[in-house]
Amino acid sequence: MSGGIRLLCALSVLCGLALSLAPEGGVKRMMSLCSAVLLMLSMLSLIRDLDIGAYSLEMARYRELGREISAEGEDSRARLQRAVIENECEQYILHRAESMEIRALEASVTARWDSTGCWLPISVELSGNVSEADRETLAEWIETDLGIGKDKQSWREHGS
Repeated sequence: MSGGIRLLCALSVLCGLALSLAPEGGVKRMMSLCSAVLLMLSMLSLIRDLDIGAYSLEMARYRELGREISAEGEDSRARLQRAVIENECEQYILHRAESMEIRALEASVTARWDSTGCWLPISVELSGNVSEADRETLAEWIETDLGIGKDKQSWREHGS
């Protein structure tokens, strides 16, 4: 099929070149008619040689391939959105901790797809040497601002 299409393209270029070189008048009109007939016969031979069953199978295969590529793109987009949400929440927590003058803190947020159609933070793991009072204040703030309950917040000391 692709060989026939290449032949058709080459033939149309040749016909166009011949027509551009032909003198005006009857000769050009005759060449134009011959070129049109030649191109139509070439197209008809392509159609005649077309195997409809194989064509249908190829089209079905390409549709399936398109669906797979689309699904992979959606999956990649979802993973990227999740990573962005988790990173933004982590930065938000660290910024808040810094405003409380807590410096040596690390945060790792986990997000989950929600029925509302977006990624929501569901848990956070915090690590650092932070006083009990600062932990409590930060835990309250995380629960209030990010909606991550205290039962979904875990703490560990640096180095453990």
